[in-house]
Amino acid sequence: MSPEEVLAALKADGVRIDSDQTKNGARQIRGKREGELTTNSLIYVIPETSNKLAMVIEFYDSPKYHKRVLERLREQLGDDLGAEIAEMTMAQAAGAFPPGLKELTLWAITAGDSNLLVRLMRFNNYLAVERLDAKLMSKQ
Repeated sequence: MSPEEVLAALKADGVRIDSDQTKNGARQIRGKREGELTTNSLIYVIPETSNKLAMVIEFYDSPKYHKRVLERLREQLGDDLGAEIAEMTMAQAAGAFPPGLKELTLWAITAGDSNLLVRLMRFNNYLAVERLDAKLMSKQ
């Protein structure tokens, strides 16, 4: 999606845009959405090199939503990679994750030209879901 398509989709979805700025070679659109599961913050990242949406990060204000978010992601994406891969990833890349990570669930999907990696991360006080297109992010 182009930046214009992202902004149009966010407005149609009822997302309130808080900021739209370029940092470190990528346009970052930040917003908030209220709904069934309250999302504190959304970040959409569009690298200048591709000018296409490459990453979306959702922050939920409470880990109590973990089960519902996990079920929704499994409905959308199918089965995750499993606990063993998630534990191995946490051990091997411990410094790459924000501090306080309690649980990680991963999906890896290849479709057409996209290599999508989805991470559901549970912390003490919040949840984060990251969706990133590895090819588009690596061009940054």
